[in-house]
Amino acid sequence: MAGSYRIENYAYRSLALLMILIGYPCYLLVYLTFLFTRIYEGVILILPIEVNLNSSEPIYHQIKHQLRDLIVSGQLPAGTSLPSIRALAQSLSCSVITTRRAYQDLEYEGLIYTRQGRGTFVAEVKTDQSKKYKQEVIEQALNEAIQTAIRLHYPKEELQALFQKLCTEIFPSE
Repeated sequence: MAGSYRIENYAYRSLALLMILIGYPCYLLVYLTFLFTRIYEGVILILPIEVNLNSSEPIYHQIKHQLRDLIVSGQLPAGTSLPSIRALAQSLSCSVITTRRAYQDLEYEGLIYTRQGRGTFVAEVKTDQSKKYKQEVIEQALNEAIQTAIRLHYPKEELQALFQKLCTEIFPSE
């Protein structure tokens, strides 16, 4: 697996270089796709992780929360091979220590596991653990929205009506 990743790695770099040389406009897309990919059972898996350097939230928290969301939501199934700490750090242009901290926290939570010489993989997430995490995240977001409404002296009844309106508009019809 590591060998095929390296071959794919060089193939993307060579293709990007070739496209730059001939002036092909989508070389940047190919190179960016390379930065956020990992080979898993012959399929290119894109990790949609974005880091905001201007955020007050530490970078390792941003990485950890985004990876946790991907794992708990099922977008990264159990057994999926994750990029190495160094590869992720390089692709996000951050420190190896930062990505190591994010991986360590996720491993402590039981969401990922590392096998010496093999890599880091997504662990099996229990249904109740997934449900509990989703509920905590949603409660936190709703709590922040309610606190904002209170600071703006927004009436409770109007907030409830706005919530119902948005739910009706955003959720798919049943």
